[in-house]
Amino acid sequence: MTTGRLARGAVVVAVCLVASALLVAPVGAGDGSAVMSFDDEDVTAAPGETVEVDVLFSSHGDGSGNGVTDIDVTVGHDTDNLSVANVEYGTWFEEEIDGDEVEIHRTNEVDEETGNVTIQKERDPPGDGTTNYAPVATITFEVDEDAELGPTELEFTDSSAGTSGDYRQNAIERTGTIEIEEATGDEPMHGFGAAVALGSLLLAVLVGLRRRR
Repeated sequence: MTTGRLARGAVVVAVCLVASALLVAPVGAGDGSAVMSFDDEDVTAAPGETVEVDVLFSSHGDGSGNGVTDIDVTVGHDTDNLSVANVEYGTWFEEEIDGDEVEIHRTNEVDEETGNVTIQKERDPPGDGTTNYAPVATITFEVDEDAELGPTELEFTDSSAGTSGDYRQNAIERTGTIEIEEATGDEPMHGFGAAVALGSLLLAVLVGLRRRR
């Protein structure tokens, strides 16, 4: 074998080793092990109604076994059809609270101009972090009275999680949909409407009795 062939072979082996390292490194760092999603990816509501949507986060930590120490997620919605009525924190990190040993810092910010809801949760002290599949928060949306019928999308405009290994995971993000439909009209009647219905029923019964005589 000539010196030239040996040199070319060494180059090929080196290139293969570098390519393998590049492919394996992100996996070892934890890429793909975190998923941000909505509990119900397709919910239905009518104009004027409210609907609750759970924001779920799943993470097994990074490739070195380090758990999640903080979560930062932003949910976007269409402000022409929806507005935020309430934000309630979910059970991510909350299940680990044991007396004064662990404290959870929580913040949320609603920007109705951009349609973004930003939720942040942090474990203090970070410790070894947490691995879990649980709600980060529950967002209550109110469907506008003049909302356009049809699907309106919920999306994650930004989401990430820090780990105890000082590595930041970028989560796989799955969209959700609120299907805006007309009210079914099968809700119970109240007040004057109920009285009219009852009166009509009694009148029909009386007319029937007179015809039988």
